[in-house]
Amino acid sequence: ASNTHLARVRRKAREAIALRRLCGVDWVGKMENGVEKRYCFSQEGEMAMTVVGHTLKALAGGT
Repeated sequence: ASNTHLARVRRKAREAIALRRLCGVDWVGKMENGVEKRYCFSQEGEMAMTVVGHTLKALAGGT
């Protein structure tokens, strides 16, 4: 027997833990051409990507 409610609660808990780990620091990487790329995540589910001084923001889930 499947327990969809329990699965939903566990998924939400995993999402909350992942969001806590992502927030508060900038995640820095380099693109193929060597340009630095920074990601920053907020508790509200917003992600900001900065490349060459230009910032682009997006909400989680594409909404």
